[in-house]
Amino acid sequence: MKRFIKILISSVISSCIILNVGTVLANTPEKIIKLKIGNKIANINGQDFKMDIEPYIQEKTNSTMIPLKSVSIILGISEKNINFDAKTKSIKIQKDNDLIEFFVRNYKYKKNGVWSIDNKEDSINMPIVEIKNGKTFVPFRTLGEVFGLNIEWDNVTKTAIMKENTNNFDKEIRKIEEEVIKLVNEERAKANLQPLQLDEELMK
Repeated sequence: MKRFIKILISSVISSCIILNVGTVLANTPEKIIKLKIGNKIANINGQDFKMDIEPYIQEKTNSTMIPLKSVSIILGISEKNINFDAKTKSIKIQKDNDLIEFFVRNYKYKKNGVWSIDNKEDSINMPIVEIKNGKTFVPFRTLGEVFGLNIEWDNVTKTAIMKENTNNFDKEIRKIEEEVIKLVNEERAKANLQPLQLDEELMK
């Protein structure tokens, strides 16, 4: 128990040190991505990027659907790290140290083997991942959640806006958070307790 307390204290101290550094990095650069419904041209920090297919609105849920592969590439993910598994009908994406899995006709996803938490009572009306014209589309909000993007919707121009912090500060914070969960679960395992699962909403 003493070792467990020491681990938590050291983790909190490390977090505080890095958070203090964050004040210096307040004006971190951002990658701003704009995707307009029905338009194959994405705008990244003022520069045009042609995608192979355009975003659309999912009729049943009235949700904005984003082409997964195109946006993944825009975010700097290599094509070799974007793979479709025909057996499970899933799309696996390796981004940094994270393995993300999207499942066709499902509104949930897996991140490092852990399912996203379902806090919705009415899952029937949730937007789902789907394939259109041979391309995989993911709901706009889900994409933002998975990749840690700040998202906005311009209803006048029907434009989805995604902002990615390109500084490594947020990534370092996330590593510390995940390490704390790992250490806690190691101690829980010793006490024959079930491991805690990562809750993306709580992490935010």
